[in-house]
This record gives sequence, structure tokens and C-alpha cells, in this order.
Amino acid sequence: MPTLTTLEPKQLRDGVVLLVDFPELGGPLLFSHPREQWVACHITEIPELLHTVETAALAGHWVAGFLTYEAAGAFGLPVFAPRIDPSTLPLAWFALFPPPQTGVYPALDPFATRPFDPPTPTLSCEHYRQNVLTIAQKIACGETYQVNYTVESHLTPPMDPALLFLQLQMAHRFPRAVWIHHPNWEVASWSPETFLERWGTTVITAPIKGTRPRGTHPSRDIELACALESSTKDRAEHVMIVDMARNDLGKICQTGSVTVAPLMARRSFSTLHHLESRVQGCLNPKVGLAHIMEALFPAASITGAPKHRTMEIIRELEGRIRGIYTGSMGVIQPGGNCLFNVAIRTMVRTLSTKCSVGLGGGVVADSDPDGEWMEIFDKGRFLTEVPPLFGLIETFLVDQTGQVTWLERHLTRMAGSALTLGFPWDQSKANSLIQETVNQWVAEGTLPRVGRLLLTMQGQMTLSSRLLQPWPKSLKIRLADWRPDPLDMLSRHKTTRRDHYDFALTSAQQNGYDEVLLVSVLDKVLEGAMSALLVKIDGCWYVPPVEDGLLPSLWRETEMIRRGALVRSLTLEDLARAEEIIMGNAVRGGAGVERLEDTQGRVIYSNIYNNN
Repeated sequence: MPTLTTLEPKQLRDGVVLLVDFPELGGPLLFSHPREQWVACHITEIPELLHTVETAALAGHWVAGFLTYEAAGAFGLPVFAPRIDPSTLPLAWFALFPPPQTGVYPALDPFATRPFDPPTPTLSCEHYRQNVLTIAQKIACGETYQVNYTVESHLTPPMDPALLFLQLQMAHRFPRAVWIHHPNWEVASWSPETFLERWGTTVITAPIKGTRPRGTHPSRDIELACALESSTKDRAEHVMIVDMARNDLGKICQTGSVTVAPLMARRSFSTLHHLESRVQGCLNPKVGLAHIMEALFPAASITGAPKHRTMEIIRELEGRIRGIYTGSMGVIQPGGNCLFNVAIRTMVRTLSTKCSVGLGGGVVADSDPDGEWMEIFDKGRFLTEVPPLFGLIETFLVDQTGQVTWLERHLTRMAGSALTLGFPWDQSKANSLIQETVNQWVAEGTLPRVGRLLLTMQGQMTLSSRLLQPWPKSLKIRLADWRPDPLDMLSRHKTTRRDHYDFALTSAQQNGYDEVLLVSVLDKVLEGAMSALLVKIDGCWYVPPVEDGLLPSLWRETEMIRRGALVRSLTLEDLARAEEIIMGNAVRGGAGVERLEDTQGRVIYSNIYNNN
């Protein structure tokens, strides 16, 4: 277990500090006390800066920092030339840091010191509408196909950006969140969007286009998600940006290596649904970070198409410097692998300015000015609409003698989730709580029971119990209406944030089913609301991979070993020809599926039909 540090607001303001919360890095990483810093105040300095920071990473160091939107001027793109002084952000800033500490989120109330007013745009609705109509005219004239038009907004009253960053990230868990504190400026980015991933010679960019708000009830949320997935406008807007990303990658990647998978998959974040595509390719030899940035920066999703002319239109209509907003922030690991966000949902405070946040969206030929104006406020909702904090849970069987089945494996799984998600964890405390409570149940003669260990984000633990409800001998299953986002950072952890799962299960049980089966937005079969899945096809057992977006079930792991099951992605077509399907969990064990139906009651699998 690495050394952990509690992430307090004061700590995030102690000198030059940078915090990244990217799931791929294994937990929130706190960088401090940089050994060296590099700053670019003129566009001519940026290529050399990028070469220098990459060289440092290849020499075995951690490097992190940012490029502002105006850094694109270094690559011949039309932007304003900002006036750089100590009170403003430079065009680019990177620092070489000692190895980071893994952070633990503090015992903060995400609703404390709030509410404040929603972000206030610096231009009127009428001014915004006129600019959208101007963009429509330019599209009609063939000057552009899509313009990512943005506005600057201010936050009032003044607040502590470090406290706000922690409060919001604890609750929202955006997958590309970054915090930077410098004596002259502070930046808090709660970004959901990936600008650049580099893993060896593989590079990936993942543009987001298409937006719907989340519903307050699972049924309404499903309606909004389906509306986005079927929207002709949003899909057309998205495809334009994907084509740009493919073309940009094609400049630096081997011929024929650029692919798109998935294309337009729905991503579901705490306040918004988006469409995302992942575009990847294999780099040509000797392509370095400066070459990658020259080809890709700034992200296609925050400019429009075609990039050069559209950025001229942006400069004309926005009439301001964007700064870090729609630039990129990220980290380069020792050896050169890197992760950078698109700096959207990003707040900035400098010595000379109050807290500001940029908001915007893509304008296309059939855009409705009023709808685009409302989308701006939808995108700012994350600042004022905070979901409840979630906890980690483990449920386990306590038998008649007081033995807890697979106790160490349950606690190991919870410890791993706590580390990744920044929860305080004390294994000896967990063991003591379980042992003392189980001894009490033994004395009371109330066993067997199902224990439920809850770990809160503040490190508090409680143990509750319920009577064991055994499985039926055979299960009747239906597909869930909800299609999970497999890249949701919480999908691989057992948490209390499971409204869609509980709603689907309750609805199914009310209609005579025993369990539901979840299929992801990528059409991959995942798991049940409370059970894992094993499938026998052509005499071999298979289980879906955790990477497809499911919980690492202990029962699944045990059955894999016992049955010699192989790991592979599964589809409904696979299940339709299965010889046998079993679902189970660590508490109830496994049971055979008698019948699987879709959401309309049509039979997908029946053990009667499939075995005759």
C-alpha cells in the first residue's frame, strides 16, 4: 500500500501544487515541490518547451502542466496574442516533480459553504443569439461547417477554489480532473474529456460532442439518454469532429493505423450525457510530443470544422482570450506515456481576475439559438447541482457458525477500491468491527445472515445485516432498459451509487422476474443488478471481462477457476446460442437461468429450447 496523504484545501495551496485524478493512474496523485519549471510566454518558445519536458520524462521524471488555447499560435493557427505578465497565465507551463503522493479525499461536506449563484455569462442572451445567427450565415456561405462558440462566465460570491475543487470532485468524479496552484494563479478543471492518451506508440484522442442533461429519476434519465443516442443533429455534429480527429491523427500515424472504436458511444456523467468516440492510431517513428501537439492541438471538439477558418471565426466573434479554457492539462509519466484532458468545465482565478469559467457548444446549420443558450447553463450545472456522496460496500455471507465466507477477499477488494477512489481505509478497523459484530450475532443465535460493510468517504464504517434470501432453483431474467457506460470510473467498484440498478431490479421483480441482465452502450453483455454471469457455448465456459464495465465479482473469480472459464466479450447473440447460463454472487451462490427475455418480453434464451 503506497503512502497516502489527505487532500486538504490548505495543502492544495502550499506553494506550487498539482493534483490529477485520472482513473488510469490508480488514485488521485498529488504533485508538489517541483524541482524545475518551464514557462512559455511567446509562441516561439512552445516547441522547445515541449521537447524539453518530453526529454525530462524519457529520463525517468514525472512532468505535468498545461497548454492554453492561445498556445495554438505556435502551430500556425489564428488566435489572439495575449499580454503576458505575472498576473496572467503564460501560454504554457510545465514542471518536473518528485514522485507523487496518492491522495485521500478529506472529510468535507460537498454542500458546505454553498450554494452560490449559477455562472453568469459576460454577454446577454440577445448578443449570444445574434452571434449564433451570424455563425449560421457563415455556414450557409460555406465558410465553416461547425463552430464551437463559447462564452466566459463569472462565479459569485467569491469562494475558495481549492475547497470547491475537492468538494465537487469528491461527488462528481469526473475522469479528467486537474488542479493547479501557483502563487500567481489557480486552475480547477473538472473535465470529462480526453484530449490525448499516449501508451508507447499508440495515441488516442476521444472527442465529446452531443449533450443532454441527466434526469432526476431513472426512467426520465433513460428517456434523455435515448434521445441523445437517436438525435440526428447531435450525431451529425459529432461525426464532423470525429473526421477532423481522424485527419489530425493521420498526419503523425502510420498509414492505415487510424481507427475509431467505439463511434458515438453514450457517456453518462453526473449531470450530463454526452456522445464520445475514441480515435486511435500507431505513431510514425521518431514522432515526439511537439509533433503530436502540432497535429492535434487544440482539440477538434472545441474549435469546429475546418479548424483554421473556424478558429478565425471564433477569434472574431468571441473577441477575447480563452486562456486555459479549451486548452489542455495533463501529466507525462516517467518513460513518456501521457494523459491530457480537454480543459472544459474549468475555473480560473488569477491575481487580477475573479473566478471565471468558460461554457459553450458546437453550433451547426440547424442549431436553435435558444437551445444553444440553454445548453450553456446545462453544462454549468455541475457547479451547483451536486450528487450525494457515495460509499463503498461489501456484502458477505456469515454462516451458522459465525464464519465469514471469503472475508479477506472481500476486504482486499474494498481496500483496492478505497485506494483508487481516494477513500480512507483501515483494514484492522474493518476486521475488528466485523469480528465483534459477528460474535454478537453468534451469541444472539441469529445466524446465518448477510453482512453489509459500508465505508463512507470520510472513513467511517458501519456493519448492518439482513436475513439470507436464497435463490430460486432456476432464474427468469429480463434485459434492463438502462444501458451502462462501460467507461464510468465507478463501474468496477461496488458503491452505493446504483439508482439505475435498483430501479431496474425492482421493476423486473414487480413483473415476475428474478433478476435483470445489463448490456452496455457498446452492446456488450455485463452482469445482473446483484449477480455475475457465466455462459457455456460449444462446450466451453465464458465470462465477460471486467474491462467491459463490470464489477470484479468474487463468485465469478471462483467459478472461473472451478470451471476453467475463459474471458471474452459476450453479446446477446452469444447468449441466444448458449447451452447454459448461470448467474450468481458471493452470498447466494449460483443458479441456472431458465429463461432470458428482452425488454419487450421476447425470448432470447431458454434452457428448454437451447438444450433440445
